[in-house]
Amino acid sequence: MLQALGSLSVDVEAVAARLPSELAVLVNGDVKGTGWYPIASYAALHQAVLDVADKPVAFSRALGERATRIDARGVFQFVLRFVSPESLVRHADRVLGLYIDGPAIDVVLIGSNRGRVHLSGAVGYTPSIWEDHWGTMEALVSLSGGRNPKAVEIERGDDWGVVELTWR
Repeated sequence: MLQALGSLSVDVEAVAARLPSELAVLVNGDVKGTGWYPIASYAALHQAVLDVADKPVAFSRALGERATRIDARGVFQFVLRFVSPESLVRHADRVLGLYIDGPAIDVVLIGSNRGRVHLSGAVGYTPSIWEDHWGTMEALVSLSGGRNPKAVEIERGDDWGVVELTWR
């Protein structure tokens, strides 16, 4: 995510300055790419980004999309080239499990270019985090060969959300 901020012209130092000190330490170079962090920390990071960039919540979708593309470089991107969007969506619970820990993920493939993803048990999620996840899904479908992926939120509650994912 930190690389994505720079690539989207967001001042990472200004973001760190808006964070609580324990989280700013992570942003300033102590973050581990293989670690899991509390969702409240991720929510605070998103809010700081939106404040610094003076962007609406929808900007979090672009951030999630860009961060996923950066994360997917190398072997993961190579593997995605051999997976169809349909196969990716069918196994979205496993793929998204690489990015998120906690919520249950249920997926239904509705057709050859459409799927519905339901996340539940997403305690502590904010609108920014939902947008981030929808952007992540769009990036993964694109990286697996789907053109013009769109994640359209169908419904959302306090700790659950449903998105319909389409592509060509």
